[in-house]
Amino acid sequence: SLCEADRGKRLALYFEGVATRCEVFVNGCPVLENDCGYTSFEVDISDFVWFDRENVVAVHVMTDRHESWWYEGGGICRSVFLKKSDPLHIALYGVYVCPERLADGRWRANFTVTVENGSRDVRRAGVRVAMRAPDGKTAASASAEVSVAPFAAADAVCTAEIESPALWDLQTPNLYTVTAEVFEGGRLCDTEQTRTGLRTFSATKTGFFLNGKKVKIKGVCAHEDFGLCGRAVPENIHRHKVKMLKEM
Repeated sequence: SLCEADRGKRLALYFEGVATRCEVFVNGCPVLENDCGYTSFEVDISDFVWFDRENVVAVHVMTDRHESWWYEGGGICRSVFLKKSDPLHIALYGVYVCPERLADGRWRANFTVTVENGSRDVRRAGVRVAMRAPDGKTAASASAEVSVAPFAAADAVCTAEIESPALWDLQTPNLYTVTAEVFEGGRLCDTEQTRTGLRTFSATKTGFFLNGKKVKIKGVCAHEDFGLCGRAVPENIHRHKVKMLKEM
């Protein structure tokens, strides 16, 4: 729900999945079309909402054209979220982390944070990035500044060294948590988290190597097919399937 305190914020709906093609309407206004049931998408609804009465969001689903050879179902098949943020905010999928092993064996994290400006003025953003190890300790941190034009986006780029990293592999899938924050004049505008693993890999004529060790790749012919669950599959079932595959 929205109230007067939400006026001036960026408001967006994030759909994790709608099968298969759809149109999204807000208070009778068409705002977006999506043509793939397998991709998530975001709808900026800031200019279409009311703050003094009920808002109506309608999703028209069209199932007359399929993407696969099997029945894909129809309708909203994954979660939907209402996102409220400052006009100066981190873009969708806007935190990019690229861990890199240097020639001398040291590790470096390369961060790119895409900052969007939904206002009419040029905004100066300060970006801070912190990387936490699996044990919760801070492994790396960096900062940068970026100027963002009105209704545009800009990338803040920074790097930091990682001391004695815990690598990701098949037996110990260590993941680092990366938190990005956007500030303006000392005010926190937005924050976003993502996870990443540190590992090296290569494919040669002699096989596939993970962290310098040869790994035999094993796979199965597994589709997004869960019988009576249809397309709206609970997360615990996906996790159970991955667990069974790993056991195999």
